[in-house]
Amino acid sequence: MSAASFRRKIFGNSPSGPSFPSFENAAGLDNATISALSAVGANGAFAAVNHPVEIGSPGTVGAPPTPVVTIAATDAMAAETGADPGTFRVTRTGSTVGALTVNYTIATGPTQASTGDYTPALSGSVTIASGQSFVDITITPIDDALFERPETLTLTLGDSGSYDVGAPAAATVTIADNDPPVTRIDSMPANPSGMPAAHFAFSASNAGSGVATFECSIDDSLPVPCTAGSVDYTVAPGGHTFSVPAIDQANASNRDASPETYAWTVVVPPSVTSTGFVRDRRTATYAQQITITNNNAVALTGPFFLVLDALSANATLVNATGTTTISAPLGSPYITVPGGTLAPGDTASLVLPFA
Repeated sequence: MSAASFRRKIFGNSPSGPSFPSFENAAGLDNATISALSAVGANGAFAAVNHPVEIGSPGTVGAPPTPVVTIAATDAMAAETGADPGTFRVTRTGSTVGALTVNYTIATGPTQASTGDYTPALSGSVTIASGQSFVDITITPIDDALFERPETLTLTLGDSGSYDVGAPAAATVTIADNDPPVTRIDSMPANPSGMPAAHFAFSASNAGSGVATFECSIDDSLPVPCTAGSVDYTVAPGGHTFSVPAIDQANASNRDASPETYAWTVVVPPSVTSTGFVRDRRTATYAQQITITNNNAVALTGPFFLVLDALSANATLVNATGTTTISAPLGSPYITVPGGTLAPGDTASLVLPFA
């Protein structure tokens, strides 16, 4: 013989007239006082044919309906700034008698928040208290020091024998970052540089999952987007300054407050002047004086080499240092210019004897 299960119904005070409705228990209350009265047309209630003051509701036999559980983000935007929280609400339908534990899973992936991004840690279940139709899950972002893209926290309800899952079954809270990227220049021209072409490469450091864009400026010009992570310029001789800040692609106001800068100077080769040839009758040789002048506004640091790349085939430079092995035309004689540094406007002179 199987054991029977009973549900206790507690009824309130009966009405004293002038009508005599029955009690209403459409909510399916168990072990609780039922005080609602039937009303004609509500939940199938009707009046007796010959006694219109007698009103009753049809009853049901069997277990009460299974509650249906849904989830929604009542505050879907959270932020590290000000520890602005986000909130999920888990709601059940039907009877609110007794506590109901609801299970959920936490999404993972490259754009999802991790346990280090918010507090408190989520357990994977939440309980709707007896007498309540919903419960809130509130998370507060952790203000870290990483440059990150907006991250999402997605909770998805799991079904169980105690309830059914309705729609929506999943909800998402987005956590906005407040840490700007830190700019780094990875490649730049030499300083000083003898080339008018200048190539810069740059990136955003201190990065978590954030994506940065950039704005470039040279010599205090209006900044322009340079999203490729590199830029090329052709500049005139003289001093120049390059500036680039990294900017949060998801929030343009979240930018590096201290842009990375680089200053360099483009120099021109020293000018070379020469005198006519002087013949030494005693040695039957010829000599020519060469003067090298630094026309730049900055000092040039040697060593300097003078290459004679169009020397006549029947002339020999007596005091040549050597012949070129890298610079074309190969095999040309060259001589080392005395002195290591030429200040702006300074000159260096040497004599070239030829045999």
